[in-house]
Amino acid sequence: MAFAPKIVLAAGGDLIWSQVRNLSTNYDRTWDVAADSTGIYVVGDDSVPGNYQWRIEKRQITAYIDCGLRIRNGIQTIFIACEPAGTLTSPLRIRKGATTYGIPLVGTSDSSASAIRINTSSGIKALRKYP
Repeated sequence: MAFAPKIVLAAGGDLIWSQVRNLSTNYDRTWDVAADSTGIYVVGDDSVPGNYQWRIEKRQITAYIDCGLRIRNGIQTIFIACEPAGTLTSPLRIRKGATTYGIPLVGTSDSSASAIRINTSSGIKALRKYP
């Protein structure tokens, strides 16, 4: 079965979440998507390991996206957050194809701080981990 893209819009029409590809390698389906102030809820089913099972997943609403930027710390791969095109506020930018993304910076003691440090006019900052 082909994956059908799912999109959730806020009451004003602003995009707050989208899934445009199926990350599963198996036969899974998304039946519905809903949102409230605490997150996105995805309802569906899968047929592996051998019988159909309902799945309800809660995803966090975040202003950041995964643009494919990764770092390796020697043990694991760390995903780095990006600002979606059209919402750039960070002075640190990266270009992928025709799209420019902002790379959010946080304080080095922030719980979302990666090990990568950047010297800015307001002091040393860290790249923000995703999510």
